[in-house]
Amino acid sequence: MQENLIIHRPYFGIYCIFNFLISISFILNRNYRTVFKAIILLTGLFNVVFIFIILAKMAIISLGIIILCLIGYFFWINNSSKVLVGYTAILISITIYLGAINPYISKAVKTVLSGNELSWEEYDSRLVNSLNLRVLKWNCSKKVLKNNYHWLVGAGTGDTQSLIDKCYKETLGENHFFLEHSYNPHNMYLTIWLNTGLTGLLLLLLILGWGLVFSLKRKNLLFFGFMLLIILSGATESILDVQKGVVFFAFFFSIFSLNQQN
Repeated sequence: MQENLIIHRPYFGIYCIFNFLISISFILNRNYRTVFKAIILLTGLFNVVFIFIILAKMAIISLGIIILCLIGYFFWINNSSKVLVGYTAILISITIYLGAINPYISKAVKTVLSGNELSWEEYDSRLVNSLNLRVLKWNCSKKVLKNNYHWLVGAGTGDTQSLIDKCYKETLGENHFFLEHSYNPHNMYLTIWLNTGLTGLLLLLLILGWGLVFSLKRKNLLFFGFMLLIILSGATESILDVQKGVVFFAFFFSIFSLNQQN
């Protein structure tokens, strides 16, 4: 199933989540009949099930976080401040447990924060998973940022990938599959930072922050969910570095923004 997908699994997962969000927005609209809402609900559930079928792990995590945020969103728009405070406290407690107490998740968090990888002498699927692969990509990205003031002015869109590939070569050797595939940083924020410098990163954060605040101000559930999806997915994918991500973000962000302003 996974090998037969035309689109890379993480992006397929992003599209499925967005379709689910569209289904939710239709269901909450009182102008549609019950039969139509039932059909839309089945469509949305199919997208959720499909995410699990293709095992898009980050999409599954993003979906869970988005659903939790949407529940808090409903408390907020209904002026249930006390319930929202209690709900937020519960989420914070669960997050602390998962991030600091649960041994498995705690280990994964420490791996990401410390930047330590496993031994790359030999590729072992039991040890080298998607998280560890990304940690190496992020580490090489950070090494490039530290050289020649790239953290300030960037390395440029034409030189970033070659500098990252050079890091792969120095870390893993000339014949590693990382060089064969020439992996990008797999992080939207690192990619923009590397390409355009600190100015570009700040502009990206400004755009994302504006979209998130504006969606809350206008009480637009679909726009809010879309912004959460982009922010979360950008943590493990260079969304704005590939066509299937750039077109998706630019098209729908423009529609939501223009529609709200009018």
